[in-house]
Amino acid sequence: MNHEYTRIIQKIRIFRLTLRKLVRSFVLHWNSDGPKLANRILDRFDYERPQTSFPRKRESTSVPVLKKTGSLLSQGRRRRSSNCYKFFMIPVSKTYRFCILTTVFFTAVLLQAQTPEPTVADLPYGHHERQVLDFWKAKSDSPAPLVVFIHGGGFQALDKSRITLRFVREFLDAGISVAAFNYRFVQTHPFPACFEDVRYALQFLRSKAGAWNIDSDKIGAYGGSAGAMMSLWLGFHDDMADADSADPIARQSTRLYAVAAQGGQITFDRHWMEQSIPGNMIHNNPAFIRLFGVQQITDLDRPDILRWVRELSPIYHLTADDPPVYMEYAMAPDAPVPTDPQQLKPWALHHVIFGLTLQVRMQALGIESSLQYPGATPGYHSIPHYFKVKFGKASL
Repeated sequence: MNHEYTRIIQKIRIFRLTLRKLVRSFVLHWNSDGPKLANRILDRFDYERPQTSFPRKRESTSVPVLKKTGSLLSQGRRRRSSNCYKFFMIPVSKTYRFCILTTVFFTAVLLQAQTPEPTVADLPYGHHERQVLDFWKAKSDSPAPLVVFIHGGGFQALDKSRITLRFVREFLDAGISVAAFNYRFVQTHPFPACFEDVRYALQFLRSKAGAWNIDSDKIGAYGGSAGAMMSLWLGFHDDMADADSADPIARQSTRLYAVAAQGGQITFDRHWMEQSIPGNMIHNNPAFIRLFGVQQITDLDRPDILRWVRELSPIYHLTADDPPVYMEYAMAPDAPVPTDPQQLKPWALHHVIFGLTLQVRMQALGIESSLQYPGATPGYHSIPHYFKVKFGKASL
C-alpha cells in the first residue's frame, strides 16, 4: 500500500512540475504582463500540502524564479503559501484546483498551436547582432498596412519577443502585417545609436514593400516605455530619408501614418521632469548617465549633450503635419505618489503627465490625440483597435 501510494505521489509531482512550466511559458508567451501574472499564478500553485497519514518530505526541487525582465535568471526554492487552499485568491477543493490546472494545460497547448510564426524571423537589417527583425505577412490581395512594434526596456534590455502575440493575431486577422525588431543597447552603443537603428529598420521594412506586399503609405509604430518614445520620435521627426545616399535603403522615407504609445516619455529634459513629474526623483535618474555616455548627471547640461537631448526628445519635433497618436498610461493624473521607492521609479518614469502634456501640444496644432488612463474614455479600446480604425479595417 505504501509503495503504491509513493508511486502515485511521484506521478503527481511530475505532473505538477510539468504543468508549472507550461503555465509559466503560456503566461509569458501570451500576456504582455507575463512575469507578474506568472509569479502570481505560481505563488498560488506552489502550496504546502497538509500532513497526511503517510508522511512525506517537503518538496525540495529547485525551480526557476521569474524576475521582472521575464527571464529565468536565477534558481532557488520558491516561497510557499501557508494556506493550502488558496489558488487564484479563492478557496477551492483539490479536485476543483486540479480541473482548473488541467484546463490551463489544454488551453496553453491550443493557444500555442494558434500562435502565428513569423513569415521571416531574425532577418538582419544591419551588421550588429542586435540589428535583426521579425515579419508577419498578412493575407491580402492588395498591399497591406504594416504595424511596427518597438520593444521597451530602458534602451538597455529586453528584445522583440516582448510583442503581445494576441495583438499579432488580431492584426493579421484584420489584414494588417506586423514587424518587430531589436536595436543596439546603450551599454555598448550610447545615444543616438538605438534611435538610428529604429530609423534604419523602418527604412529597411519600407524597402521591402514590393516583395512583402506592404502598403508603404500606411505604416504605423507602437511600443512601451522606451519603445513608445522611439515610436513617437519616428512619428514626429521630419523625414530622415537621404536622397543623395548611395545606400538605397537610406533613401527610403521614415514618415509614419499613425503612432501608439504605452507609458511613453516625450522628452529627456530632466529640468522639465523636475518641475512637472510628481515624485521628485527621475530628473536625477542615474540611467541618464548610461544613456548619453557621460560621467556624471551634471554633464547632461553640457551644450553638446543638450543638443542630443533636444534631438532625441519627440516633443521638440512636433509639427502640424504629424500623424495621430493613441496613448495609454496606468495612472490617473491625480493618483497619489507611491511611498515605496521601488514602485516610485517606474511610476514616475511612465507618468500620465507625459501624455497630457503631449496631448495639449497636439490639440493646439489640430492633431488628433487620444489618451487612455483610469477614468478616461478615449474612444479606442486597445492598440489593435486604434490601428484597425486608422487603416480602415474597423470603425469606432
